[in-house]
Amino acid sequence: MDWETSGPLAEEPVGASESLSHYLFRKELRPDDTVKPEAVMPFPHEGLSTTRHRNLTEDEVWESGRVVAAKQGRTLAGRADFMKADLPSGLDAIPSEPPRNHADIVGWPSERSGQMAQALMLSGKCVGHRLSA
Repeated sequence: MDWETSGPLAEEPVGASESLSHYLFRKELRPDDTVKPEAVMPFPHEGLSTTRHRNLTEDEVWESGRVVAAKQGRTLAGRADFMKADLPSGLDAIPSEPPRNHADIVGWPSERSGQMAQALMLSGKCVGHRLSA
């Protein structure tokens, strides 16, 4: 799949029941696979980068993460999955392609403490997945 171009979802709003993944590169998963709040906090950025699962297979969701990791020169460790409906009040998911199926979580408070409060709520809704060897 060509991840560098926009796909059919570029202009499609993110639905409330859509699943999203934020890729994890550090020790952002606890031993019990729960997601640390810092993993889903955008600081110092304005938005949190995610991949929409819509129209992708499970393998393609992981492939997207590998592409992101390679572009950033990092090692993919896992992902935090959640639905748009899980976003705390004030946050929204908007399409932001390319890459294909990309969406940003926007509406974060500008100060770090406010972002952490939102991230605490969101991380409690996340399902963590480790990359299998």
